[in-house]
Amino acid sequence: MNTDDSLLQITNLTKVFKGFKALDSVSFDLKLGEVVGLAGHNGAGKSTLLNILSGNFAPTSGSMTLDGTPFQPSSYNDSTRAGVFRIYQELSVMDNLTVAENLTLGTERHIRKFGLITPNRINNIAGGFLDDVGLGDLDATKRVDQLTMAEKQLVEIAKAMYMARLAKIEKPVLLLDEPTSGLTQSQVDFLEEHINNLRSSMGIILTTHRGSELLEWSDRVVVLRDGQVVGTPDPKTTTPEQLSRLLLGDTEVVRHTRRDKRIDGDRDRLELRRLTLPSIAEPFSMTLRPGEIVALIGESEEKTAVARCVSGLVKAKDGTINVDGEPVSAGVRGSLEAGIRFVPADRAGEGLSLLHSVQDNLSLGAMAAEGRQDLARKPHAAKAFAQDLVTKFGVKVSSLNQSAGSLSGGNQQKLLVARALSEDARVVVLDKPTRGIDVHAKAEIFRLVLEASDRGVAILIASDEPEELMPICDRIIAFRDGVVSAEFDCRSESEPTLGELAESIS
Repeated sequence: MNTDDSLLQITNLTKVFKGFKALDSVSFDLKLGEVVGLAGHNGAGKSTLLNILSGNFAPTSGSMTLDGTPFQPSSYNDSTRAGVFRIYQELSVMDNLTVAENLTLGTERHIRKFGLITPNRINNIAGGFLDDVGLGDLDATKRVDQLTMAEKQLVEIAKAMYMARLAKIEKPVLLLDEPTSGLTQSQVDFLEEHINNLRSSMGIILTTHRGSELLEWSDRVVVLRDGQVVGTPDPKTTTPEQLSRLLLGDTEVVRHTRRDKRIDGDRDRLELRRLTLPSIAEPFSMTLRPGEIVALIGESEEKTAVARCVSGLVKAKDGTINVDGEPVSAGVRGSLEAGIRFVPADRAGEGLSLLHSVQDNLSLGAMAAEGRQDLARKPHAAKAFAQDLVTKFGVKVSSLNQSAGSLSGGNQQKLLVARALSEDARVVVLDKPTRGIDVHAKAEIFRLVLEASDRGVAILIASDEPEELMPICDRIIAFRDGVVSAEFDCRSESEPTLGELAESIS
């Protein structure tokens, strides 16, 4: 039996990679019904700690107990069997399946009746379970691709709770890894309400780069810096600014802003003429000049639909896309040939091959986008190409052979941006480029974007965080209810206030 009220106890946990201490004697506990916020910038040790808790890494030293029992998972399956479930930032739900099918996937042996599984039985079991745990507003029969991102997060959480029930685990631990990344404010509020309703039956460790949410959601906060616990501030008496200072220590964040001089050329670099898309209520048109940076914002997904259409991933019902006055052929290949490069919001699902090396991710991307077949024939050329990009874009790696999946979120994002901002790029489209990364990584991404615009690259950004983008943008276009609600000129002295931006989208 447990001798205190701790559900999870972490004691002097240390992890060393090739002489580098990713974690250094980390200790804290988690109680039933509690949310512990885990704060720290990329490279602070958060991902390493979550990987140890979820069985992906073994600690070099230290110990863990779960409900009074030694906890030493050697795989993700070990971790979940013991009752620790990690909800990753990049969701694993199946969009083409219903909520009920996602919930019961892999557990079919528990729901067979007379050797058969019927849709009605799956729906009844899943619906009853959702009602039991307080998630009855999730429609078990609805396809997941019809849900909001916040609802998809709840499906992931419900899946973990369902697995815990099947395993007769009464007090599960949830590791929520950046659950609000990519969500609008209304979706964040929706998710917070449901997590508050669920928390009494579990313990939760939460990571998020949004300091205000970390303080609002958490009962306690553990701050990591350089692998060590440097503070445990009380969320009730700590401001986001105080938390930020604790996270940064003596390090200063470089702030990047747009340039005074523009590259305008004698024609539009990108022209969208009356694009008709399912998520937009009326045809959409816009232009970008060479070197111009324009952000699309909105509470719903019109902005992402435009970004994916320009990149060839979504086909418009009508309208045209021109680059330097020439029409762009439909599809991804047509966009690539026109010099359009895309950085998707889902870096794990669509952007990177996480199991492949950093070098492979960079060279394969160049082969696909720019026809660099020499990189396939000449290994030394591929190595030199990848090393040049890693150095130029400041991607922190131990080796070019390191898997992309082992990088921090910020370095994965820089890897994607490095691949997109090639010398051949004429238009770069970024969908939520600051999603799930800290202020240092964001500053680096903004620096790279500004350098590309200095070369005349036109930049189109779909974002949920306009207040961060305003310093580098020339214009911001806001969507509300499927139509353009406002357009702001950020280069003038009368750039929009945060209140005006919020009002334009809500």
